[in-house]
Amino acid sequence: MVENFVNDNIGKMYDFSLKKMFKRVSLEEDPDSIDKKSNKNNYFCSELVAALYKYINILDKRKSSTQYWPGSFEEDEEIQFIETLEFGKPRLGR
Repeated sequence: MVENFVNDNIGKMYDFSLKKMFKRVSLEEDPDSIDKKSNKNNYFCSELVAALYKYINILDKRKSSTQYWPGSFEEDEEIQFIETLEFGKPRLGR
């Protein structure tokens, strides 16, 4: 599932704009009908992470992915996950 999302989004450009900053809700009216295939052309960093979490059904699909910022994914932040999940301490790869 995650691999499909990654493959659908490889090569998309980075983008940040004021328009994205003020977008509060997803354009999709019915969160249950959201197509699993992304049709966005660009993301900013935390927007991409939020889109992935929505894709795998752990974030509310009605809230715009643009409302998540890099700090939103820190250990002490309280994101409203659909399921009971929490972030652990960051780990560095080898």
